[in-house]
Amino acid sequence: MRKHLIFILASLMCLLLAACQGETKVGNTHVTGDVVNIHGSVEGLENMEGFLDSTENKEKSHIKITHYTTEGDPIYTDLSYEEDVYTVKHDYTKDSYGSGGIQTFTCQNFIKEETPVSLSYIVTDCDKSNFKMDRILYVEYDLSRQDLFEVQLKYGIDLENDINTIEKEMTKILNVKETLHVSDFDLPHKVKQKIFKRLVLANYLDEEAPLKTDCDAEDYMKYHLLVKINGGSKEFKWSACETSDKGNKLTDMAEYMIKASELEPGSVQDVYIQGYIVDVSEEEILIAENLNKFDYELLKDYSHQEWMETYQLNLISVRHNDKRKLAKGTKVLVKTNGNMMESMPMKATAERIEIME
Repeated sequence: MRKHLIFILASLMCLLLAACQGETKVGNTHVTGDVVNIHGSVEGLENMEGFLDSTENKEKSHIKITHYTTEGDPIYTDLSYEEDVYTVKHDYTKDSYGSGGIQTFTCQNFIKEETPVSLSYIVTDCDKSNFKMDRILYVEYDLSRQDLFEVQLKYGIDLENDINTIEKEMTKILNVKETLHVSDFDLPHKVKQKIFKRLVLANYLDEEAPLKTDCDAEDYMKYHLLVKINGGSKEFKWSACETSDKGNKLTDMAEYMIKASELEPGSVQDVYIQGYIVDVSEEEILIAENLNKFDYELLKDYSHQEWMETYQLNLISVRHNDKRKLAKGTKVLVKTNGNMMESMPMKATAERIEIME
């Protein structure tokens, strides 16, 4: 059930087991390397993207995902695509606390769905699965479920700049004569959420070979990142010449953090709400924020009270003047007027509503 899933995904991430990766071609079939998921820490996510690209090109494809339970037992999922049909096989035979069986069914579609706090790969229009859909892989990066998340980023040719939410200060070299120092510094929660998302999708907890710190040229940007999360910490050192997949993702995260730190404190930013409409009345819609398609189908028949109290979902009542017929189950992105009223559910006013496919 959903509550149990949230507990598993929110638990302390483990060190990642090594997984066979890479893509080969056997005959006309693209065989994609395994994806390994240990409590939301995922190795080989790029292989899932490769599978998705292959199926969009109508290429016969296969991928194997290994999920590890909290007890350390593997659950295997084989996903195959051929002639517009997806075949799913879940193998629970190694799960000591599960059903111990094998479940196989076919589906017509495969989608990737991203929210600000999670990433899901879902098969839909299935013949035997619950709700006619099934979630193949789920990665959560909801910062609100963490007790502590602070970062320090040193960067520059000589690491002379420092963005530090741990000590609440920032130092930037503006030119040879000027240095900017800001005390009582912090980054907004939404910025930290995006930083955390980038770290999780870069699989920052894995134990790979060290990143490249020295470049042939002397004027490459260097980075030194310290992440403190809950009771642990993780440190990274790399240079802009590091071109591995993880290195590129960390550089992208660092550059985003640098840009975000340049915003004026207290500057007004657009406030958006993304989620599924769960109730409709005249000139008002109720949105379950950051929900994905699978969870909407799983929970749509529960009461609003259960959504908020049992499953800790954020419901927002949004007033609007949109003339379109907005229906339950529609995924929307709402730009608000910036004012959010604290209540249960929260209240907001829409400036614009975008229907998301």
